[in-house]
Amino acid sequence: MHKAQLYSSANALQTRDAAAALSLYRDAMSWPDECDVLDVGCGSGDVTSQLLLPALKSYSSLTGVDVSQQMVKYAMSKYQQPNVTFRYLDIVAPDFRPRDLFPRGFHKVFSFYCLHWISDQKLAFSNLSELLLPGGELLVVFLASAPLFTIYERLAKDSTWSRYMKDVSKFVSPYQHVANPEDELKSHLLDSGLQVKDCKCILQHFSYPSAVALKSNYIIQ
Repeated sequence: MHKAQLYSSANALQTRDAAAALSLYRDAMSWPDECDVLDVGCGSGDVTSQLLLPALKSYSSLTGVDVSQQMVKYAMSKYQQPNVTFRYLDIVAPDFRPRDLFPRGFHKVFSFYCLHWISDQKLAFSNLSELLLPGGELLVVFLASAPLFTIYERLAKDSTWSRYMKDVSKFVSPYQHVANPEDELKSHLLDSGLQVKDCKCILQHFSYPSAVALKSNYIIQ
């Protein structure tokens, strides 16, 4: 539970960019009176409950899912309420069948700072597409590249740290060394049967208030 609490207190970067995306795109989305919403990679649940939920123009259910049992347990203990639930889910698990688990599907699927941890992007977006109802909409924000990933790669080549970093590829965005990540992402989206309304790769900067805050953010990754 400790890491979930740390994530909740050290995710200012993730919260900032999720808020910016919602502010930019919410009014351009369609909102039926009854709207089932999914948040993929909900983490500790604070962004789901404190940022995404108030931003929804309408909803009948909001489900947050995460691959970390610890995060889900924390989110359930702190943020679960009527029509807002949290559950464990690995969206690229070999045995995951989207409509077997969620037969009703969803009108809206959101994901903030999650999908860059998934190496099989094609499968991830295929499953997300299958979760959407006809006319449903998907809004995702994730890292194409970042200095953090460069640090990981350099440590993996350093004799002092390499033995601890044998699985470094799991912690580096699949777009880290892609010359045009927008085009590659669009290709995955289109191959998944989705229509692309907007796809942008934006250069962002973030200033941490202290060395402690910087360290905490790196620990929660």
